[in-house]
Amino acid sequence: MRPCFKEKLEKTKAYLSKTAPTVFVSSKDKSGTTILRHQILESACIKGRDILVGTIGYPNVGKSSIINSVTGRHRTSTSPISGHTKGIQKVYAGSRIMFMDTPGVVPFDKTDEYTQGLLGIKDATKLQDNVGVSLNIIKKFLLKIKPPLSHSITL
Repeated sequence: MRPCFKEKLEKTKAYLSKTAPTVFVSSKDKSGTTILRHQILESACIKGRDILVGTIGYPNVGKSSIINSVTGRHRTSTSPISGHTKGIQKVYAGSRIMFMDTPGVVPFDKTDEYTQGLLGIKDATKLQDNVGVSLNIIKKFLLKIKPPLSHSITL
């Protein structure tokens, strides 16, 4: 992991930890899943009863993958295509933990296709103007790298 990114991640974690217990998890390399399981069990208000944990977030950010990582098994189906999870699924994770795997949440103000494509909210195969979405992504990228003044970029 790049030092700059790791530093930002640690600052974000420190900031969020002031409000609530915070655990960063990677479904890619399975790091943090044991810590998350312990944190869920510690945070449970009612001892001796099952704990129901909800997952929310944008489509295709890894909600189902995190659940699979914590359970240690492939209990929920995953896909690289947005909108794969169709409804709420309850997934038993052992140790009194039950996850609710949910479809992605799309904010009300994110209705234009360009933003939905940029965020991966809408399946790329269902975009009406996939070239326009691609050009907007390229434009945002080019604005971030700030080309020299001697070059001009028009999209």
